[in-house]
Amino acid sequence: MRNITLVALGLVAAASACNAHAINCRAYSARLSYNGKLAIGESKHVTQWHSPCDGAINASAAKGRLTLLVQDGGVWREIKTGISTIFPRLPSGTYRLIVSNPYGIPTDYKVSLKYGTG
Repeated sequence: MRNITLVALGLVAAASACNAHAINCRAYSARLSYNGKLAIGESKHVTQWHSPCDGAINASAAKGRLTLLVQDGGVWREIKTGISTIFPRLPSGTYRLIVSNPYGIPTDYKVSLKYGTG
C-alpha cells in the first residue's frame, strides 16, 4: 500500500511540474479596433503583440480577410486565415495580425481584436 501511495504522489508531482510552465491569462486587452482602406489584392499589417500567458485570441474583420501569425524560432508561421480567428487558448508568444482584400473592388476594412495580456 505504501508503494502505491508513493507512486501516486510522484505522478501528482510530475503533473504539477509539467503544468508549472503554462500560465493562464487572467487579464485581457480592451476590445481594440483598427480600420483603413485596401486596394484590390492588397494586404496590410494590422498589429503585433506579445502575450506572456496562455489565453484566448478573438479577432474578426468586416470587409477583409484576416491572417493570424505566430513567431516560431524567428520565422512567422500562419495559424489561421479567415474572416474571424477565434481561439479559446493559445500558448504565450508573439503574434501578428494581417488583413487582406481578396475581393475584386477596393474596400474599407474594420478589424476587432481582443487577446490575453497577463
